[in-house]
Amino acid sequence: MTAKLATLMALCALLVFPVMGLAQHDTPFNDGDVAPDFTVQDLDLNWVSLSDWSGSIVVLDLWATWCGPCVGATGSLENDVWQVYGDQGVVVWGVDIDPGRDSIAKIKAFRQDHNLTYPMALDVNHETRPYASGYVPTMYIIDRHGIVRYAEVGYNKTMVLAKIKELLAEQPQGPTFELRLNKMDATPYEPGDIMTLYADVTNPGPAMPVNIYIAVELFGEYYFWPNWGTMMTPVSFTLPENMQMLGYVLESVVFNDTFPHGSFKWYGVLADPATGEWITEPSVVSWSFGAAQP
Repeated sequence: MTAKLATLMALCALLVFPVMGLAQHDTPFNDGDVAPDFTVQDLDLNWVSLSDWSGSIVVLDLWATWCGPCVGATGSLENDVWQVYGDQGVVVWGVDIDPGRDSIAKIKAFRQDHNLTYPMALDVNHETRPYASGYVPTMYIIDRHGIVRYAEVGYNKTMVLAKIKELLAEQPQGPTFELRLNKMDATPYEPGDIMTLYADVTNPGPAMPVNIYIAVELFGEYYFWPNWGTMMTPVSFTLPENMQMLGYVLESVVFNDTFPHGSFKWYGVLADPATGEWITEPSVVSWSFGAAQP
């Protein structure tokens, strides 16, 4: 970064959102973090969410019309990113985060004056506050699965283009299915404890039918959800297109003194309803009641 650009960025410090405990150019989210969803108003006064772009690579530009480096970045975002990669599943999304000084009308005029065509919006309710670095522009690149893969204060065209090419080269993954429990420590469940079994499911591709198989192993015997019988019964479901469902409750169990003590395991998998073949690898979580974890 040149000294001139660094000076301009310092002049563009945005203190609308107080950010405590961050270094000058830190970003709250970095490579590997889940990108929290948020909803803002587009230039047609529609409410648009980050999750609406699920399945696309999103170059999220948090900016303001009065910021010189922001203005400088828009031309490259239009010509080097949106015009080149927009038809390959890459979305440039400019979200103005200063509703105090900017407005939909002002952003529309800016967009027209600078010959910009990529989607823009105004964060009228400060929904992007968790992303705030304290400076504009702040850039994030979010992959097809809603994971932050790049973050910076400012705009480095070389780095942004390199990351986009890297993400485009990645082969789209199939659905994922993961079981998890709400008890975070390794202590056994005791009377009165509630065990909740969650499913985290993603589907980065088109809608597809699946069978969901859930089983619990109790003392060497297997019982199958949802009826807890000894015959395996799937739940048929169609995974929506570009879906991310986190924390879906499959089952909650309240433990009491009559529940058999011991250590057990949950198993879960998605399968093709036509062939019975597994679409995902089995997900396994362990738990115990009144006994030490294995």
